[in-house]
Amino acid sequence: MRPTGSDVAAAVLRDERVHFFFGIPGIQNLAMYAGLERAGSRAVLIANEESAAFAAAGVFEASGGTEIACVNIIGGPGVTHALAGIALAMQQQIPMLVLTAGIKTGAAHKSHRFQLHDVDNLGILRPVTKLAIAPASDGEIEDVLRRAVRVATTPPYGPVGVEMPSDMMGDFISGSLPAGKPPRPPTSNAMRTDTRPTNPLPVPLMDALDANAHALAAAAPLLCAALNAAIDADATFAADPGPCSALLAQLSGRRLLRPPPHASVGYAVPTAIGAALFEARARGDAASAGAPVVALSDPQALLMTGPELTTAANERLPLLILVPAIGRASGAAPPPFLFEAQLDLAAFAASFGFPYRRHAAAAGTADAAEAAIRDALAELSGGQVRLEPPDPLHTQPRPSSATLPRTQPRPPPPPPPPGVYPPPPP
Repeated sequence: MRPTGSDVAAAVLRDERVHFFFGIPGIQNLAMYAGLERAGSRAVLIANEESAAFAAAGVFEASGGTEIACVNIIGGPGVTHALAGIALAMQQQIPMLVLTAGIKTGAAHKSHRFQLHDVDNLGILRPVTKLAIAPASDGEIEDVLRRAVRVATTPPYGPVGVEMPSDMMGDFISGSLPAGKPPRPPTSNAMRTDTRPTNPLPVPLMDALDANAHALAAAAPLLCAALNAAIDADATFAADPGPCSALLAQLSGRRLLRPPPHASVGYAVPTAIGAALFEARARGDAASAGAPVVALSDPQALLMTGPELTTAANERLPLLILVPAIGRASGAAPPPFLFEAQLDLAAFAASFGFPYRRHAAAAGTADAAEAAIRDALAELSGGQVRLEPPDPLHTQPRPSSATLPRTQPRPPPPPPPPGVYPPPPP
């Protein structure tokens, strides 16, 4: 069988030790997914492109800085949805490859008529990547991808964008698959420098976040003691920005994945999924055989990235999600841009088929919290995702869905006069 452009790309990236490809397939890059499958590479489907970038970051972080992953997305909306995660990787010096599909450039498409998502993908990517390039012909695919990997893994690390025309992905090439090259130089966390600003947000906004963080810190000793006692020392922890990240900072001697305070919410779950996938691959098989990956999230973030739990369930990853209940009982005013999500965690977990347990603050001791976490971990032996809210501060029950205010149904429109065509529905 003659190779296609996607076969060349998959062979090159396999040679460069890029093992995970996170993204959502679309009509523009279906050929790339087919090429990855033929090469035996791992394409992991996710629900949102931003999560793809977070998951790729999780692979790098969990590997100790030795392995990079690829964000494999369509052009246009796929690129724009992933921007927040790519920008965070740029700021935190996380190497990754961002592979996107451009418009068709063959002889039959020179007029650019009837092209899908005809936007400047490289122009969108340049401000948040070290380099954004595209092969001009199938003969340049290998050189462009190898250059992209080298730039991404040369300090200071960062993401690199590559746009491949969608017809180049599926068309047969004139030559053969590339021969193997010497492996790329190893990467290491020791080569990264911390360039994160300490207070990048306006002071009133930081004050609001700090108020919730301080409220959570009051219960942090109990939670940290329980986590340290119940969870193996080699476990990986990921947290969403804000109070969850502040709590995570108080754990010592652990692998902690946490973003800067101004990062978008929804970081913890997809990053934990990427970390868990790497851990499973490093062990060679069962994701349930080693230490779990723990994500500290909150209801707002779960509403954004909860669908990624479908990937965790399909992969049977040992993922424990801790959901601290903060805000109402702390006495702190919530930040104006956040709402207190009335999320029924039990129903949320059940909708994905996951076990769920609520740890009430009434227990009041680190021993009780430790016992609850150990009980949750026991169910991970089968590789199931677990939602476990430690609830250190929440003393008032959340209103049930029956007590939430409901909007009044819109009254039906009046009937049209006789002889007049009915108006369109509102």
